[in-house]
Amino acid sequence: TQGARNLFLASPDYDIAACSLRGIGQRRSPCACTKYADAVENHTRVLSIEGIIDDSLFSLMIGAMDERLETRDVILKAAMERILHYGYAKTTMAEIAKDCDMSAGNIYRFFKSKLDIAEAMARKFNTEVFQTFAEIARKTEVPAIQRLREFFEYRMTRSYELLEKDAKVLELAEVLGDERPSFANEELAQERVYLVQILTQGIESGELKSCKDLYFTAEMIQTALMKFSYPQLWTRLTLDKLKREFDGVMDLLSAALTCDEKN
Repeated sequence: TQGARNLFLASPDYDIAACSLRGIGQRRSPCACTKYADAVENHTRVLSIEGIIDDSLFSLMIGAMDERLETRDVILKAAMERILHYGYAKTTMAEIAKDCDMSAGNIYRFFKSKLDIAEAMARKFNTEVFQTFAEIARKTEVPAIQRLREFFEYRMTRSYELLEKDAKVLELAEVLGDERPSFANEELAQERVYLVQILTQGIESGELKSCKDLYFTAEMIQTALMKFSYPQLWTRLTLDKLKREFDGVMDLLSAALTCDEKN
């Protein structure tokens, strides 16, 4: 029962909407929060069936977890509104707590720092990105090289428009890049999962050349296109000029990846 208690009491400190959280001393990959919630519910359900805990306690545990996640969502929503209005640097945890009608001390039960809130915001922004990546990867009727182009062009256009629309978002991106580089590394790792899926399908269809290490290949593709992931962090070029450069780099990558008979 102690193991179940520890599992239940482990507090996620990442955005639930983005499906990512930190467990006990361990960072979980995106979509881990769904597995976490399922694990808690399934584990406690098994204990209930076995008679270790009764149904009323089981319901209480799940209800408490739902309430905690709801409170967390309220805090995140208030933080997003304030930060996007006043900016990250001019926002304090005390102000966010006041917006939520709770004490400043209470808010730290859900987010250990303002930086954790910033990361949760970024994860929420990226939810749609990873959903789109998954959809692109599933388009098996579309040539792999075309999907790779669509994959990175979507990332470039969405990021550019988001950062260009509001300087507060750009500030947030700069803060995370400087103070939480592990977040960007985790996002890139998740991105590689979809890239490897597309590369594998392209190799199996005979469209792409075989390679010894798919994950390394995916990482090198990311490296070649890094400038286009968050353009305003690297350059002040307009989107049209960025697309020109992007097309040039993608043409080179396509030539390197595609089998000779397909060129």
